[in-house]
Amino acid sequence: MCGIFAVLSRDAQALQKFNFSNAVELIKHRGPDSNGIYEDDCCYLGHTRLAILDIGAHANQPFRYKNLVMVYNGEVFNFGDLSRELRASGYTFDTQSDTEVVLKAYDFWGNDCFKRFNGMWALAIYDVTRGDLVVARDRFGQKPLFCHFAKDAVYFSSESQQLVPYAGANPDLQLLRQFLREGNYLSDGRSFFKGIEEFPKGCVATIRQGKLA
Repeated sequence: MCGIFAVLSRDAQALQKFNFSNAVELIKHRGPDSNGIYEDDCCYLGHTRLAILDIGAHANQPFRYKNLVMVYNGEVFNFGDLSRELRASGYTFDTQSDTEVVLKAYDFWGNDCFKRFNGMWALAIYDVTRGDLVVARDRFGQKPLFCHFAKDAVYFSSESQQLVPYAGANPDLQLLRQFLREGNYLSDGRSFFKGIEEFPKGCVATIRQGKLA
């Protein structure tokens, strides 16, 4: 179990007014082994890691390859087969982690890589050159991923509480009543906070220059 946090904004000044490190600190229980960030004028990526595959620091995240930076929570079980395909196409690997395979698979196949993955994942990949952010979640939603869409920014996180400072702490009372009354509920993508939604299962989204594609 790891934790991720990602923000893409069209307004660099808007990014500067927030202390996003708090959003990473909130999920340190998900990844006690290391934490890291990447940031530039438009993007902030945070990660907390539970090291399982290749526990060395060289496999920590955010993980970077060429113009791509990724934060990733999950495990792709067939990463060995994928790495062999990629090696046959000229790729080399510096770690034994599935993280490196996932990012290089995206570099090689683009969004089609997700059709090849057998496993569970929630991830964000930032293209430093283009300024695009790709966000993806596994087919069955085994790994949690939440989102909030603001006027000039989009936010993604492993836990809804990370997004409360940016979406506002306004509870969805109808959903809370349903949960307390029935002990279970059909959220239809909603969370217990208004403005914070569950990212759809099995979906890939590309945010280009502040627009969802």
